[in-house]
Amino acid sequence: MDASKEQLGQFLARKYEETEANPKVFKVKKLLENPVRSAAVIAICMQRDPNESLPEWEEIAATSMAVQNMWLCCTEMGIGCYWSSPGLVKYMDEFIDLAAGEQCLGFLYMGHYEGEIPDGERKPIQDKVAWFN
Repeated sequence: MDASKEQLGQFLARKYEETEANPKVFKVKKLLENPVRSAAVIAICMQRDPNESLPEWEEIAATSMAVQNMWLCCTEMGIGCYWSSPGLVKYMDEFIDLAAGEQCLGFLYMGHYEGEIPDGERKPIQDKVAWFN
């Protein structure tokens, strides 16, 4: 929160300019502005089990479920949020102190929004699920 959001935006914009052969001005602007426009930004990180007793995909899925729960809480409280995973997350160990085996999977941007959010179009569950007897 607070000044850390601005520092995050500056880090992401600088890292983008350093790593991109032809950085786009609009992308730099977006990287600078999105964290500051949010009320809070949560770094979504996963700690890999050092014994690798679970497949990595299960640990990623568990982290994703935790984010889903935060998303549902935000929705219930009228707080807008979205998960963004720019390619720059692979450099987050340069910005935050990640433990060995920990990796950043993205950011949860949160904040209040104005106006109504239109309902998305949902397809019937029968289009997504196959039942076997």
